Amino acid sequence: MWGLMVTRAKHIALLILFIALSLISISTIYYTHQLPTEEQRPITLCTYKHDGEYNCIAELKANTIYNQSTLKPSEGILYLRIINYICINLSYTFESQLSANTTIQYSINESVTGGRGWEKHFVLTPQTTINSTGTPLELPIINTLQINIIEVEQLVSDINQETGMYAADCNITISPNINTMAETTAGTINETFTPTLIISFKYRTEEGDHITIDGLQHTKTGAITRTEIIHQQWVMNQRYTSYIIFVVAFSGLAYTSWVFIKTKPTKPTKPERPIEELIEPYEEIIAEAKELSFRREIATIMMSSLEDLVKVADSLGKPILHSEEAQTHILYVLDGETKYEYTLITPIVEKEDNPQDRHRKESERD
Repeated sequence: MWGLMVTRAKHIALLILFIALSLISISTIYYTHQLPTEEQRPITLCTYKHDGEYNCIAELKANTIYNQSTLKPSEGILYLRIINYICINLSYTFESQLSANTTIQYSINESVTGGRGWEKHFVLTPQTTINSTGTPLELPIINTLQINIIEVEQLVSDINQETGMYAADCNITISPNINTMAETTAGTINETFTPTLIISFKYRTEEGDHITIDGLQHTKTGAITRTEIIHQQWVMNQRYTSYIIFVVAFSGLAYTSWVFIKTKPTKPTKPERPIEELIEPYEEIIAEAKELSFRREIATIMMSSLEDLVKVADSLGKPILHSEEAQTHILYVLDGETKYEYTLITPIVEKEDNPQDRHRKESERD
């Protein structure tokens, strides 16, 4: 009995182990199937860069605050009342990692806006084309553009009178449109670069009437790339491993479950009721017969249960006769040439030896 319990415990432990392995393998299969088997990786074939740099210098009137004739934005506040002109230069540089045959087309536009109501456009340079070989390529896109402060203020005043608006503050926007096409061994570069400069006229501020300049430095980078598809073998290896673990775990679970079910202890059979206990309720209608003697012509009807035999006896109004031969109890009702019979066989109960008797028998056998 103890050995059976130990074996049963081992089967339960194996069942738990294989169930856990099966769940882990299923989770691993699900996880590995979420991983991509291919990866798209960009490969850089050629890098390039656009640079635009403005150089702005204000030409000053005779003044007390600076006591000099020119001033850069980084050197101090550009007060409107002491400025005659603002001189602007723009240099453009194109640099490629690979040598290239380059074609550059550019144009320059200017716009003046006052407040939120109006905008005036000017074309400073029509479209111009330049061809060049090799890099880096350096070009003076704007060569000494002068902004006359008096002319700008007069323009703003005239438009305000025409529109009926009062917009003292105004902005001047310089918008170069540079299109660069470069043929390299890695492919073609075709991009547009717009280094924009904004000059703002500000009146009645805490710093006085002055000018601010934004957008002096511009840089734009790019690259010619190619997409390469890489097969990730390690993902497939993980999938194959998860398949193997699942097959092993599921096979072990199936076999262990089969063994567990086959070795399941059967419930002890309920012992049969003693003959005396069966016939006790019917003792009053059962009569003991000393000897059985029947004519050959008598018909015997075998009953399926003692209760059925009792019903027959009640309906016929006859007693139940009882006779015992060896381990067989014969119960019957006689009705003329018909015998209604039910037979009970007494089970043979073997007495289980106690440990001492069993040990004594084994000793005698030896």
